[in-house]
Amino acid sequence: MSIPIQVLVVEDSEDDASLLLRALKRGGYVPDHQRVDTAEALIEALDSQDWDIILSDYSMPKFSGTQALSIVRSRDPDLPFIFVSGTIGEDTAVSAMKAGAQDYIMKGNLKRLVPAVQRELREVETKHGRMLAEAERRQSEARFRNILSIAADAIIVVDEDQRITLFNQGAERTFGYSAEEITGQTLDILLPARFINAHRKHIQEFAKGTDVTRTMHGQREVYGRRKNGEEFPAEASISKLSERGCTAFTVILRDITERKRSEQELRLLQSITQAATDAGDVPAALGVTLNKVCVTTGWTIAQAWVPSAGGATLECSPAWHCRGPGLEEFRRVSLSATFAPDQGLPGRAWSSKQPVWIHDITHDANFPRALSARAAGLKTGMAIPVLADEEVVAVLEFFARESHEQDARLIRLVAVAAAQIGNIIQRKRTEERLHHLAHYDTLTRLPNRVLFTDRLRQATAEADRHERLVGVAFLQPGAQHDGRQVHAQHQGDEHQRRAVLDGPGLLDLRAGGGQHVDVVGQGHDIGEDGVRHLGRVEHRGGEHDGRRLSGRTAQGQNVASEHGRQ
Repeated sequence: MSIPIQVLVVEDSEDDASLLLRALKRGGYVPDHQRVDTAEALIEALDSQDWDIILSDYSMPKFSGTQALSIVRSRDPDLPFIFVSGTIGEDTAVSAMKAGAQDYIMKGNLKRLVPAVQRELREVETKHGRMLAEAERRQSEARFRNILSIAADAIIVVDEDQRITLFNQGAERTFGYSAEEITGQTLDILLPARFINAHRKHIQEFAKGTDVTRTMHGQREVYGRRKNGEEFPAEASISKLSERGCTAFTVILRDITERKRSEQELRLLQSITQAATDAGDVPAALGVTLNKVCVTTGWTIAQAWVPSAGGATLECSPAWHCRGPGLEEFRRVSLSATFAPDQGLPGRAWSSKQPVWIHDITHDANFPRALSARAAGLKTGMAIPVLADEEVVAVLEFFARESHEQDARLIRLVAVAAAQIGNIIQRKRTEERLHHLAHYDTLTRLPNRVLFTDRLRQATAEADRHERLVGVAFLQPGAQHDGRQVHAQHQGDEHQRRAVLDGPGLLDLRAGGGQHVDVVGQGHDIGEDGVRHLGRVEHRGGEHDGRRLSGRTAQGQNVASEHGRQ
């Protein structure tokens, strides 16, 4: 098999050069050669093309082999260079090898020439292969590092001693360290102290196992520690790669602080909605809201303000929550205070129907309770209005002992909770109105037949337990001279109102059809006082829209369900 080879011969003797070429041909090579014998010619030949090998005489009249070696090495440190000389001594040969020659061969023994050339060409090929592989590896690493640099997750590579060897930009953003300051440090620096031993054990077990990858958050929560000492929840996975007897571990970590916070906020809103729905009244619903918001978000004290009976001011509600000592005086001052629109923290939220945040309440000109707040150590305040039917029905007020810059996300969270409470209050109001319409007469605002039947049943049951009787009286308005029934109904309505306002009745209702009923007493005396009172109302009469009112009462009846007495 013929192997082409590019040979540059540095030789002043053309005959000696021919001997070298014949030896190469006998060894299976097809040499393409050029002979030079000066430095200038050598430089020109090196610049004109690439060569596989240099064969050089050591001593020449115009040029020396050591000069040739120096010129070649200045241009290509790896090009094979073999001395072929008849005058070189052992010491000289050793010096030549140290200077960079690959071998030396005596002209009188060219048997070693072909094996030496083969060896050097193989070495060059192997070396080029290694260089190519190294270049590809570096290129691959560069691509890998470019990918790592733009990855959002933190990617950290550690060695068997858990020392950090790679720290991408995602890790820099997550932990606050630069790659330069963290490389070479142990992974412990990125962990809360209480997790270090468990983490080391986890890595050791993983290194011995057969798994190539493993999640680190499956059985327990994983936490990282930033440069400023802040801890944060994380999801993490780890993989291992063994190469050349060494094992490297790659950790991919994701900060899930925002996800955890969102989940916590969702649970808070759900729990507030459920608890407020189950609450018996509005103060209870406000109280449970204050409690849950404070426990979840860390406010020190929270109060609720509601419009006064006349609607001109806000007054402090019984609903409040406290998470620390020394707040009693501030609470007492709040209970005794009232606020007009735009006055104080709750007044501003009331009039604007918008959240209000005060960075430092002790230095706010429109915070009348500043003195007691300073004594209680309170700093930051927030007020959130609660709206129902576009009307502010309450203002939720929160305070913290630390100074906090305005937190838009926290404001939004509590505002959503307040909106839910507003919806619940609106629904409760609607239910109360429907209940009133179902059980009370619209003219007299007295209980109707449905409610009367229910309450009479309760009254008779109570009387049965105590072996007593219940008295019931009926009022029928009298007819008027003009004969109009509507005026008779007005008479009954007025009699009934008088009975409610002035009499001892237990339950009064408008039964419909102009008839009114009173449960006027219970006990052994059968409500005689009640019947006498209705009689006085009948006798006294009255006026309605300028008309004389009159009517009559039926005799009282004694009702008892179990004892047979009527």
